[in-house]
Amino acid sequence: MNRAAWDERVPFCYTEKAQQIVKPNKGASPIQDLLVTQLEHVPGNYSGGEKLKFVEASLQQGLTVLPRDTFDLVFISISSLCYVAKIKEWARIVSGLLKLGRRLFVREFHPVLLSLDDGKPDEMVINLPYFKREEPVIMDKQGTYINLGDYIFTSTRCAVFNHGIGEVVQALLHEGMRLTGLREHESALLTGA
Repeated sequence: MNRAAWDERVPFCYTEKAQQIVKPNKGASPIQDLLVTQLEHVPGNYSGGEKLKFVEASLQQGLTVLPRDTFDLVFISISSLCYVAKIKEWARIVSGLLKLGRRLFVREFHPVLLSLDDGKPDEMVINLPYFKREEPVIMDKQGTYINLGDYIFTSTRCAVFNHGIGEVVQALLHEGMRLTGLREHESALLTGA
């Protein structure tokens, strides 16, 4: 179900309308500036010339299709963790991919946002679970973060898991990772998010 929704939406990410993702909401910094200021210094030579290799695999295959202890930085982008069913397994895989002493950077929506009632955008009404549940929440969403006007998607259902901040941090600490920063923001980086 998630793959069908993803596959239907991806082509729109390459359109001119997709450029709105870099237009911040009132009070937000541009995405690039925000990430650069939060990442600070990441060791390694990033002068370019590296060949990229794209790997398509499930999370569970991460340590079999990617080399262990190789990466200086693992970056988790906005709206990723909600598709991870088992956060402890995710933390184990992330830890296994990083070189000793290197960094995981997570730029994610606050988990309370997944709990809010979309039907009441001017109120903070919680109608979905904040804390972890074994079964996913099945969401039925017509749109995407890209404003497509009257376009109607055929794949609208997806399964999501909400992970509280404590659950994510504890899973990483359990894998021997060290927390060096934790910031919350008052604004979302995506228009309409």
